[in-house]
Amino acid sequence: MKNWLHIKSNDNQVRFLLGVEGKNPMVLMVAYPNMTTPTLWDYQIKTIIRLSKSLGYDGWMIISIYPQRVKELKYLHAKRHSLMSNRNHALIKKTILQYNIKEIYAGWGSAIENSKFLIQELAQMNNTYFNDIKWLAYQNDSAKTHPRSIVNVPFSFKIKPFDITAYLEKYLAPTIATQVFAQGRPVRKPNESQPISMAR
Repeated sequence: MKNWLHIKSNDNQVRFLLGVEGKNPMVLMVAYPNMTTPTLWDYQIKTIIRLSKSLGYDGWMIISIYPQRVKELKYLHAKRHSLMSNRNHALIKKTILQYNIKEIYAGWGSAIENSKFLIQELAQMNNTYFNDIKWLAYQNDSAKTHPRSIVNVPFSFKIKPFDITAYLEKYLAPTIATQVFAQGRPVRKPNESQPISMAR
């Protein structure tokens, strides 16, 4: 049986990675993680298992733009938690290198609008260690908005290349976009929160 991957905080309020190990895993990026675990599945988990097998992958992983777990949107941070975010960036970068990830499925949907800093987090990632990544998404020809969540994708939809650069330029404010792309870091330094204890 393949090994489960579940990297989270000790208090279970943060999840960096969830998946099943493989030499060629399907990688899905969402806005932020839900409460699913290796023993508590939801429709998202069932869908990515089905999709990864049908597409020829031997494993799957779910990573997040921001790793805070929330049961309700009202609890999502209004400002970026530096320690949490930096750990997320480091683990995603490590995962890409360790598993030689060449492509990522964009699947955050409109959830990226639930906190203002999420689009900046994505831009920071793309500018620093997603340079060689091929982005894919489920889109129809008329969709010019956020890449669809896999749980909302009709069977008739097909996988298409996703232009992450054009997407970021569209949704970032012009002044922020210029600074993020040029400097490779978030524009504003948010308030710090209390340290978080991390564990695998």
